Amino acid sequence: MTVPKRPVALFGSYGWSGEALSHLAERLTSLKARVFEQQLKVVFTPTEDDLEAAEAFGEAFGTSLS
Repeated sequence: MTVPKRPVALFGSYGWSGEALSHLAERLTSLKARVFEQQLKVVFTPTEDDLEAAEAFGEAFGTSLS
C-alpha cells in the first residue's frame, strides 16, 4: 500500500488531552498523505450535536474527494 496522495480524514473521541489527532496528522503529512484540513474531535461520548457534526464532517470529506 502506498501512502502518498492518499486522502485521509481524522476523527475520534478522547477523554484526556485530545492531541492524538494532531500527532497523526503530522505523521501522515510526513508520509505525504493528503490530510483533510478539518478534524472531528469529541470529548468522551458524542452528543446529538456531535453526531450531526460528524455527518457534516463526512459530507465535507466526501465532497473534497471530487
